[in-house]
Amino acid sequence: MKTAFIFDTVWQLSLAEIISYLKRARVEWTFVDLTKNALVIDAEINADEAIDSLGGTLKIAEITKEFEFKKIENTDFENHVDEPISFYGSHELFKAVKKKFPGITPSGVISPKDMKTKRKYKSENILIFGLKNCYFGPTVAVQPFITKYDDHEPFKTEDLPASRAMMLINLAQAGENVFIPNAALGAVGCGAAMLNIKRISLEENDKIKLAKAKNNVIKYGGLKVKAERDVSERGFHSAACVLPAGPDVRERIPKKDAEDILRFVRKEQKATFERVVSHCPDGATFACVFPVFNSFSGKIFAGKYFDGVRMVDPFERIPDEYRKYFKIERKMTVDEEPGRRYVKLREFCVYVVKR
Repeated sequence: MKTAFIFDTVWQLSLAEIISYLKRARVEWTFVDLTKNALVIDAEINADEAIDSLGGTLKIAEITKEFEFKKIENTDFENHVDEPISFYGSHELFKAVKKKFPGITPSGVISPKDMKTKRKYKSENILIFGLKNCYFGPTVAVQPFITKYDDHEPFKTEDLPASRAMMLINLAQAGENVFIPNAALGAVGCGAAMLNIKRISLEENDKIKLAKAKNNVIKYGGLKVKAERDVSERGFHSAACVLPAGPDVRERIPKKDAEDILRFVRKEQKATFERVVSHCPDGATFACVFPVFNSFSGKIFAGKYFDGVRMVDPFERIPDEYRKYFKIERKMTVDEEPGRRYVKLREFCVYVVKR
């Protein structure tokens, strides 16, 4: 069955997470189409299970009709024309969509929050304008609220929202266990708990240890996960963390200052990679977040190359024609999280251990 995943605001990061999740969940799928709003694939998936496991997906829909946009006026949508609908496409096409679906909202999109809180939007259909065709079908799963986790103090320790922590764990291909270097049980650990990772292994004072709690149960931010204590030093097949970033800079700075900060934290970042290599076997996946600084000369990025690991391409399943059209040229994904006064920049990268 053809299925559509509707992206969150940073679409390339959402796309990378979905591809990683499908691999982690061992779902067989074939590519159908892609836009900056959605990925359409052909696969058999459990939509409810998938939406609970994805931090960057707003909705999942089943595709029941596929057609060329120029044929929208002649396409029979039966009684669905009077039902709530969200349109994911360009504003230039909105007029034609509104003519066919007169009840569409002024913005053209019904938010997950409205679907959860407003009875008239309890169900909806989606219409996606893809690169090849248009896709129509009912929304079958909506992102659950995770604001209570984002607002909880433990998730602020590494300045990473809960949704981004889940995305990081998915990018790490975490299965039975995950190693979190350089951290206490903060945002990344709780993100792993949200995804029901059974063994969350933390590093403290250069020693590997499992998060400890009464009766081996971690309780943080309303989450519970049972922890096993017997984990060999080379027993981690995935790792994830937020790398040392230096001072919390909230405004543009001179390029030289940004480069000096990155040079200063490079030694700590290198030490983190060395610990991952020493505790993970060849082939283990390591997902991490690098700092990005906004300078007067543009964005300044950290160096990405370290011994013992190889950077992998999270978009390898996307056809070349789509990568070229949407300019998916980098193996890294920049996350721009808007704040009240400034935009927080991060860069998500994925490596495999290769000695």
